[in-house]
Amino acid sequence: MRRRRGSKARASVGALAFSAFFFGWLGGARAQTPKLQAVGDTSLGVSDNVQSAPDVPLPGGASKTAGAFVVLRPGLVLGLLSPRTVQRLAYTFDYDVYFARSATNSASNRLEYRGFFDLSKGLNAIVGAAAAESDSYGALTFAPPGAGAVPFLGSASTKLFQASVDELVSDDFTVGWRGYEGLGFVYGTPLAGDAPTTLMPNARLGGEYSWLGNALGAEVRADYNVVHDGILADGTRVALERELVTRAVAVYRRDIGRYLNSRFEAGVARLDRVEPDRTRWYPTGSATLGYADTFGDATLSYRHAITTNVLLGQSYLSDEIRLRGAVPLDQKATFSLAASGGYQTGRLLDQDAHLATHVSLLLADVTLGWQTTPWLLLGIRAQHVDQRSGVRVVTLPVSFVQNNLMLGAAFKFPPDPEMPAAYRAPQRVDRTDELRTATVPDGQGIAAPSGRSR
Repeated sequence: MRRRRGSKARASVGALAFSAFFFGWLGGARAQTPKLQAVGDTSLGVSDNVQSAPDVPLPGGASKTAGAFVVLRPGLVLGLLSPRTVQRLAYTFDYDVYFARSATNSASNRLEYRGFFDLSKGLNAIVGAAAAESDSYGALTFAPPGAGAVPFLGSASTKLFQASVDELVSDDFTVGWRGYEGLGFVYGTPLAGDAPTTLMPNARLGGEYSWLGNALGAEVRADYNVVHDGILADGTRVALERELVTRAVAVYRRDIGRYLNSRFEAGVARLDRVEPDRTRWYPTGSATLGYADTFGDATLSYRHAITTNVLLGQSYLSDEIRLRGAVPLDQKATFSLAASGGYQTGRLLDQDAHLATHVSLLLADVTLGWQTTPWLLLGIRAQHVDQRSGVRVVTLPVSFVQNNLMLGAAFKFPPDPEMPAAYRAPQRVDRTDELRTATVPDGQGIAAPSGRSR
């Protein structure tokens, strides 16, 4: 039954992505000719923990082993740009080969679509769909709007499938006033092995008033989570868990100078567990400082919220801080430095919605890149992952430490300047950071093992 559910989900999400791209393509009457781009990353690296195993092995889990690996990540990108649409459809195949332990080898397939549609003056929509299957947890990280950016990681070698669809419509219905709504759906299930099946529809509705680089508004969000065959922190199996998480927040945004922007949220979250019948209230909030220009962007953020990990079937209350960005090291941007890092600490919620097991996760990722040609990037990349947990169940986030060092190359042919745009949604109140006609650099470029860190 799980295999049938996975097959149907893959087919439905693939059909949605194809249909959205096809009909948007037909709707772009003055669109440019669609362009196909071949992309690929490859890396040769070493790791001190190729299976993300804990220092003390768990029953049924892997043992900590060092080794060398090769990452192969070819893909295709189809892009289309018109005066009123920006669309991209991408496929990526990921294969990680470990020299000393062939049983650790993993592969994943990912299909993604994202489209921006300028429907009329002041009215626009963003739609997306994605589907992926993988041999490991790390390669599947789709999340609903507002979900955490630093997910806790499982360590079991489980074949997984995940799919997501989402839409966001924004309407500037009068001077200074804007309203928006969003809907989404995330689905995760094991294709083989022992893991929960999770369904998560989500919705958001909000509005704001803006003036002179300031914006003040309010937003309501709701997530309904259904988990089949869930596993508690003590290893107890739960046939069915259902919960509704609703949030109401006040939002303030402010532009700082020409390139900086800020966003602050504060409100409350209510968690309703259906079995057993429990209700809990928690404070929620976030703060974000962003930088954006035509060459790229950087973000520093803090967040306190209830989050649900779709693949692990777990909800937790956590605090998270995250920093990411990339800077050129010379005037021609031949050499660049990209870095990202995050720290999350929180507590899993038990069946009664009480705060239970502590979990923390530290991620750090630094890449030094050399753009040898417009289509080829060479670089060296270092990663560090440190997860601490009181859990002793391999399908849940257990304690482990991992360090990776990689030499790699990334190519894009034709190069990005010759491709249609990758849309970047505005974060500033004045929307000067919105990009529709220039490709946004990813700032990384060197492939890391998909089942390890993000």
